[in-house]
Amino acid sequence: VGSNLPMQRRLLEKFLANATGQIATIAAASTTADLPTMGSVAHTLKSAARTVGAMLLGDTCQRLESAARSGDFATASALAQTLPAQLALTTARIQEHLAS
Repeated sequence: VGSNLPMQRRLLEKFLANATGQIATIAAASTTADLPTMGSVAHTLKSAARTVGAMLLGDTCQRLESAARSGDFATASALAQTLPAQLALTTARIQEHLAS
């Protein structure tokens, strides 16, 4: 999107809306030990997070995806629990960027 500020805003706002839903989906899947859903949604969120520069969130999703694919529910569940706090940090940074 380069230096197109309106497009940056739309992209970042859409990322935040989608990420909120994706993290909720991961949390719900965690309550039923649905590793395929956890891994699949983490994969999608990983890519989107890295696209907008949310590298910590993307890295956590990568680890969650790997844990889910290897059948390690304990690790996947523990990582899923960290996602809301990481999204809150990401949201704050994006809002700071959009305000400037």
